[in-house]
Amino acid sequence: MRGSSGREMKSTRLCAVVYALGLTLSHTHAVGFAHAQTDERASSEDVSADIKAVKACVNSLGRQKKGRSANEKSHDDQYDCIGVIMRPCIDEPSDESSSDHSLMCAEREFQAWDAVLNENYQKKLEQIQSGDDDDEDVKRRQVETLRAAQRLWVQFRDAEVERMDAESYGAGGHWIAYNDEFVKMDLTAKRAIDLK
Repeated sequence: MRGSSGREMKSTRLCAVVYALGLTLSHTHAVGFAHAQTDERASSEDVSADIKAVKACVNSLGRQKKGRSANEKSHDDQYDCIGVIMRPCIDEPSDESSSDHSLMCAEREFQAWDAVLNENYQKKLEQIQSGDDDDEDVKRRQVETLRAAQRLWVQFRDAEVERMDAESYGAGGHWIAYNDEFVKMDLTAKRAIDLK
């Protein structure tokens, strides 16, 4: 009897692994297919317009709050810009399923925020290197720590997307892909704002 339950447990574990592998492959295929569709639709003009919209929101939002000077901006206020592309995009009529359309909109906004993040990161590096500090060791340390922090942040973002993906277990493949893309977009947007 003990041997029988051991075989049943091994069989159950094997079925669970095969089932999980099937879901993973299905999810990977869905994500890859959705990304391929998004790549075909996203023209350089659209991406450029999205980047401009994100920047305009971030630059103006901090000044719109009462009692602030034109130069005083709060990152928390600028976080309200997250979704500036995705929300109206999702509201647009589409022939796609709602999950496919939402995924495309989240990826579209991610592309804009990722470009802004890269630009802000490069500007930070340039500010450090051309700064007033004459001590080259200080500049070198600031550059090294910024680069290290950015590498670790990318690892954190990717791990957080994986964690959220694991928590979404059981949801439909495209909705998992949308959630993954939304988390990646949200974290990237916050980092872009923080580095501004």
